[in-house]
Amino acid sequence: MNEAELREYDRLLDEPDWDIYYWAIEKKEPPERWANTKLLEKLRIHAKNEGKVVRKMPDLQPGTALE
Repeated sequence: MNEAELREYDRLLDEPDWDIYYWAIEKKEPPERWANTKLLEKLRIHAKNEGKVVRKMPDLQPGTALE
């Protein structure tokens, strides 16, 4: 991301988390300020996970995996 995209992302993160989630999975219409942004489109593509990639949070401390 370039600096302008990072600033836009920072503004997006000021929104309530659940709103962002529902906008990303297209269960709720985003407000006009986000409706047609490249950022939301990228987030929607990521959320679709069309490649069915298994994603998980990284371990907070090395060697503490609960696998």
